[in-house]
Amino acid sequence: MIHCHKSFLVNPEHIRTLDRTSFLLTDGTSVPISRNRYAESRQAFLDYCGRHLEVF
Repeated sequence: MIHCHKSFLVNPEHIRTLDRTSFLLTDGTSVPISRNRYAESRQAFLDYCGRHLEVF
């Protein structure tokens, strides 16, 4: 789980995209990312993506 805002935790399996202010989830929901948590949220998401890449 990624703690991206005081009021939100996000399961990285359901994140479709990341932008400067929010995560967009696979169901279309936009979850805000606080300015204070942006760097750690971004890094956690990139770490998750890196662990789930397939090498061809």
